[in-house]
Amino acid sequence: MINKKVLISIVTYHSDLNVLEKVLSKLHFKKNIYISLFDNSKSNKIKKLACKLSIDYNQSKNIGFGKGHNKNISLFFKKNITVDYILILNPDLFISTGNIADLIVNLENYPNSVIVSPLLINVDGSVQNFIRIMPTFKDFIARLFGLNQYNY
Repeated sequence: MINKKVLISIVTYHSDLNVLEKVLSKLHFKKNIYISLFDNSKSNKIKKLACKLSIDYNQSKNIGFGKGHNKNISLFFKKNITVDYILILNPDLFISTGNIADLIVNLENYPNSVIVSPLLINVDGSVQNFIRIMPTFKDFIARLFGLNQYNY
């Protein structure tokens, strides 16, 4: 059971409707979990699914995933609902309320934590390297010219 309020922000862009429905159904109707869906593709099918499940739905032209989450979260907060945590979730990531509860327990043990990232695995099962700390200007330049040691 989750005692903290959690906002789950999901941004879609031509997402597989069947997969998205499975993801949402695992989380929908759970106490203290708010789901807000932002659709970059203006898909009527995704809008109908959100309406069917009574999930917050916002849409726009394609503004990208980062801006989509920022817009989605800011629109949610205009409703004057406070939450303890915000979970940014991909539209194809299966997660249970038990997983979210475990994450919250771990975050409570590390109060200075501000972001949690999953372990990314390549198709061959090896760990995918990526920047796990705030990137520097040097990191951005290295990425721009393909000189980085990380896979983006």
